[in-house]
Amino acid sequence: MAFTVYTVFMAVLGVLLAQKCDQCSDAGDQASLLQSSFSQPHKVLKHLLKRRRGYGMTFDLPTLSQADIDTITQNCKAGVDQVMSGLRTVDGQPVKVVMQIVIMPRATPNKFVALWDVGAREHDSAFLGSRDIARAKAYTALAFSSNENSLSSGSIGFLANDGGVLPGIESTNRQTGAGVATFGGGFPLYNQEGKLIGAVGVSGDGVGQDEQVALACSMGYETPLTPGPNYTQPGVMNPLAAMYSPSASSN
Repeated sequence: MAFTVYTVFMAVLGVLLAQKCDQCSDAGDQASLLQSSFSQPHKVLKHLLKRRRGYGMTFDLPTLSQADIDTITQNCKAGVDQVMSGLRTVDGQPVKVVMQIVIMPRATPNKFVALWDVGAREHDSAFLGSRDIARAKAYTALAFSSNENSLSSGSIGFLANDGGVLPGIESTNRQTGAGVATFGGGFPLYNQEGKLIGAVGVSGDGVGQDEQVALACSMGYETPLTPGPNYTQPGVMNPLAAMYSPSASSN
């Protein structure tokens, strides 16, 4: 039994070594790796498996902390409370928005935080389909931004339009329940050192309203970079900015 387990172990290790040695620079590298595999096979296997892990595991990426998520959540709720809907009315009068929101950490994008039906009233909710859209917006902003470039989901939409440099990109990156969104409402999030740490996606109303709430969510985590094209629609502002401006606090 022990011989069989050892044989299987070495066979698996051999496959991994063969793949690893595709990158060996010369025969000396191969000999060194093979020698270490027999003297310390458990350490070599651990090292090789670590190198084969997926995105967000191989590198120690900066990402959202729980404190960051708590702050962004409060920002989102406050933003929703400040934005009037472009689609909803009650007795002919406009009402505040109801939103689906996703907060997506950079290191673990599949373990996103879902804020569903933010601002919902009795017997009402945000559009169910907006849940997938919010996730797609957050994913788009995260997937195409970096420490050096800041693109919103609206930026990607601009680049995907007729004559743009990314035609058809909305048909790529398909995931369970999400893909690439090509309209506004998704923004990357940055820490105080200017590193990308996540993204937020908002959906549930008009694009302008989605962007207003997403900007509110992002307050304190805005991009330090020159934003990409069409980062927001013209005239869209963070609804919380006036509340926390020096002039507002002095009154």
